[in-house]
Amino acid sequence: MKITLIEPTWNGTAHCPANLGALRVVRQAFPAAAITLVAGERHVSELRKIGAADVAACQQHLNFEPALDADTLPRDLRAAWRRFAGAPRQALAGADLVLMASASATSLSTAAWQGWAGKAVAVLHGNANEVAGWRSRNPLRRMLDFHASLRRFVARGGRVMVYEERIAAALAQGHAWLRPALMVVGHPLLAEEARTPNPARRRSEPVRIAFAGNATAAKGFPAYLDVVAAVHARQPGRFEFHAFSYLHPSCRHLDQGLLSTRAAHGFPRPEFVQGLAGMDYVFAWHDDAYYANAASGIVYDAINLGVPLLARKAPQIQELQARVGPVGLTFDNPAELVEHLCGPLESDNDYAAFVAHLGRAREAQSTEALAAQFIAGLRGKRQGAA
Repeated sequence: MKITLIEPTWNGTAHCPANLGALRVVRQAFPAAAITLVAGERHVSELRKIGAADVAACQQHLNFEPALDADTLPRDLRAAWRRFAGAPRQALAGADLVLMASASATSLSTAAWQGWAGKAVAVLHGNANEVAGWRSRNPLRRMLDFHASLRRFVARGGRVMVYEERIAAALAQGHAWLRPALMVVGHPLLAEEARTPNPARRRSEPVRIAFAGNATAAKGFPAYLDVVAAVHARQPGRFEFHAFSYLHPSCRHLDQGLLSTRAAHGFPRPEFVQGLAGMDYVFAWHDDAYYANAASGIVYDAINLGVPLLARKAPQIQELQARVGPVGLTFDNPAELVEHLCGPLESDNDYAAFVAHLGRAREAQSTEALAAQFIAGLRGKRQGAA
């Protein structure tokens, strides 16, 4: 069997942990398959750093210049389609299965028009929001936008993979054409980063709280800084606040003076994992405007590291806790969180229960479990995905 795993959209390193996990899931599901990895050099270089053996096990690596869709005008598309020519096109056309680690309008339409959509699975991340999002009135743009490209891909037999059941349910509602193509496979976790849950774990003094991931408004960074300021004013010295984050330009004007670790240019993965693993809580305050149809990787980092959450009552958190039990504390608004932090914290037994429930969630997302979900999804069956 020949399998091609392509990263058509991202040449950065943010998606490398998830893509390494996807590679491991594919290898677990089809251990005898010959796998071709098609991705940019920077992306593959990072994959080699965090998963050298997995990359080495691939039959070949083909360099590819990924790109986001900056526009959908024909002059841009011609340049985009040229990237799929030559060796990458041969690897895609000659494969028995293609896993698209991300998806764009260009890559989805290319799959449909080059004839390999019927054996492809496209993973949707935040762009799942574009299925029902704003569309231009310009007929040419509408013909080539993400919504139209996804319909074209699905009409030619393409499968669409998301990480959570709630996302699949939201996409299926009102989009009957998409429902038969959907499959759910839980978000991959890297075993070497996991921390074994310690029932005797106790919180630090001072208690350590972290923001993680890109420091943006959609991920709640301004709200985090507001909480930090309010708690520090009332309980100075009781807590230690950190941000293991890339500081987005839209948030560079915000005051980080009270943070022990400040958001800046991002952190190398090992440093990020080590820092987050030493925290007592992870702050998760994602905006529904984007994350209603997207999975937060930071929540999955917290699961893998066994660090309880201080979170908004968001759909992702509610679905997770319905499956495994409380994994931290949830609030309707930042003011409630401030009041909690300024009062008596939950008992050590309750905190230990949060850690144990995170361990249960991690076990459900082992590579073996996700490989079984992936195979079931390809067969058109639905298993209990994370």
